[in-house]
Amino acid sequence: MYTPSITSSMSDAHDIEMYDMSLAKSSSNHSNNLSNLIKTSTSAKKPNLSFKTKIFLAYFQLYSIVSTFSVPWPVAFHKFMSTFAIVNLDILSCTLSLACKFDANYYSKVTFSFILPPIMIGFILLFYALPIWATKIINAKTALQKRQFRRQLWDNVWRMSLFILFLLYPGVTSVMFGFTNCLEVEGINYLVVDFRIKCDDQKYTNYLVLASFGIIVYTFGTPFFFFYQLIRNKEKFSDSRVRTRNGLLYDGYSESNWWWELLDMFHKFFISAILIVSHQSAQMRIGMCVSMAYAICILLRNPYFRKGDDRLHLLVQSALFTLFLSGEIVDRQVKNPTGFVSNLSEEWASFSLFVVSVFTIITFSIQFAHVVSKKCKYYLGYPDHLEFSTRNKCCQWLYKLNARIF
Repeated sequence: MYTPSITSSMSDAHDIEMYDMSLAKSSSNHSNNLSNLIKTSTSAKKPNLSFKTKIFLAYFQLYSIVSTFSVPWPVAFHKFMSTFAIVNLDILSCTLSLACKFDANYYSKVTFSFILPPIMIGFILLFYALPIWATKIINAKTALQKRQFRRQLWDNVWRMSLFILFLLYPGVTSVMFGFTNCLEVEGINYLVVDFRIKCDDQKYTNYLVLASFGIIVYTFGTPFFFFYQLIRNKEKFSDSRVRTRNGLLYDGYSESNWWWELLDMFHKFFISAILIVSHQSAQMRIGMCVSMAYAICILLRNPYFRKGDDRLHLLVQSALFTLFLSGEIVDRQVKNPTGFVSNLSEEWASFSLFVVSVFTIITFSIQFAHVVSKKCKYYLGYPDHLEFSTRNKCCQWLYKLNARIF
């Protein structure tokens, strides 16, 4: 009969204890990895409206720019398109041009467009940064709190300044390039966008210097600045502070398409600059080609992290293509009444363009409501994020409403 020795018993017990410890450690590591995976997945799937809003705003910015092309748009639809000039922050056209007692010529428009970006950033500093500085940073109890508040403040100011540059880019570009486009009529060069201005005057030459400087600073400077920020922080995209400051440029795109914002800006540049100085008879056809090419790029790359953004951007490009196609049809109808489009009426063109525009607005509104509902579900699922009971009640109401709709 075999009788185990005391040494072998101790050895076996030690082996069993080590095995249990390794098993517990492995289970703990697996649990931690699973927890980290859940946290990462939850963070990655957190609903966001930023890039949907960017796509929607860019759509109507380009829409209002195309309405200024020399196409005999139907009167009703032209009025509808002109209402979106405010999206480009074209405040001068929306106010001064509506009042007959003001002479809002293109000189004032160039000046206003040139000074608008620093004015907007100045408003951010005056009405956002200064009050926070006066209330939080000055009253901070410790030096550490002051540094934290100061860092958060300037990160937010930086992010809002980037959004201002994004928002103003198409409008400022179209104004500056529009000032360089002249047409000769009976030996005299006139500005195409404002025939009251002669391109041979000394005043025009002086303002042309301002417009050229604006093209260098804003039209080419803004994409270069965005490119510099992306390259500089490429290895730190996951850093929370980099995401707060520059997430507007890359956070909505997939990892392999981090550069897509630059291509999107080139698309805006082509429509708001190149088309404006192109020959009038070719503007709509070039616009159709550009919109179709960009839509194909979106289909091939699927650049956005959220598939809903891909679908919305494809819809926007389809709407822009329809706009250029309708403009080409209307232009041909006017120039060649006996051609193949002679039976198309102004009412039909207006109705078709209006339907496409309204459909795009409705689609964005539905996606907007859906994302708001998901954000509410996110907050309701994580009580730590509920700062006020009012938010809780509003989220519950919106989530129930969205559940009925979808």
